[in-house]
Amino acid sequence: MWKRDCCRSLQIKMHYLWIRKRLLGSLAGASARTAATQLIALLVPIGALIFLISCGTKQTGFISPVSNSTQLPSPTFTPTPVPIDPWIILKRSGNVMQDLQSFRFKLIHDEGGSEFIPGMIIEEATGKVIKPDKISVSFNGKFGNGYAIESGLVTIGPDSYMMNPLTGSWEELDTDVSPLGFFNPSVGISTIMARMQDVFLLENDSQEVYRLKGILDSDALMPLLGKTLNDKFVDVEIKIDARYMYLTQATLLGRVLESDPEDIVRNIEIKDFNQSFVIQIPQ
Repeated sequence: MWKRDCCRSLQIKMHYLWIRKRLLGSLAGASARTAATQLIALLVPIGALIFLISCGTKQTGFISPVSNSTQLPSPTFTPTPVPIDPWIILKRSGNVMQDLQSFRFKLIHDEGGSEFIPGMIIEEATGKVIKPDKISVSFNGKFGNGYAIESGLVTIGPDSYMMNPLTGSWEELDTDVSPLGFFNPSVGISTIMARMQDVFLLENDSQEVYRLKGILDSDALMPLLGKTLNDKFVDVEIKIDARYMYLTQATLLGRVLESDPEDIVRNIEIKDFNQSFVIQIPQ
């Protein structure tokens, strides 16, 4: 179609040249040449315009000499994401946590506290652990009829020391009441991960953390909280670092100890994995 239109325009141009020749031949004198010149000046732009229009015209209408065609991008296909297995995440993180040599932790309660020894309720505790048998803990809470206390515990191997909340001095404990017998974060955290049930992955906006939820029988918390109620289950939510697979937070929702209120919530935060720090016998 384009070639046919261009040929037609060439025919128009040749016809125009023939008319020009006849006009020039029939005109005489200066006045005739002047008139021919004016006629040529008028017809040349018209002929050029007809040529350009005929060469750029299709059945669909006028097309600009400048191409405006746009190359469409190649279609892209997004692969279907593979579902994440929460059990695999839990197992990998459990292996990482078992291999830890040291870490820091913090235990806080949204409601109530944990009974550390009869009559002493811990509301908040912070500490550090060095495997296999070193732990240092500072805590605050209540004793007896609501008396506020601040104290601490240090265990190094078979030796344990506790700060007297009344005098502030450190006293050596009998080996039969070592804090590691009923408060061992290292063992307690590993047990939580190993004994979670009905685990599933929670929605999360961040790609740096996995959030998992499940249930846990109360016996699994004995290394962390001491003697627990029988046949009790609590809801557990944990956060795991997606890059290094460290367990960074565990939230326990529900009553576990005899002294617990029904709506108690315990939060355990863990950080400073495999960092170098020292635990010494207190002076």
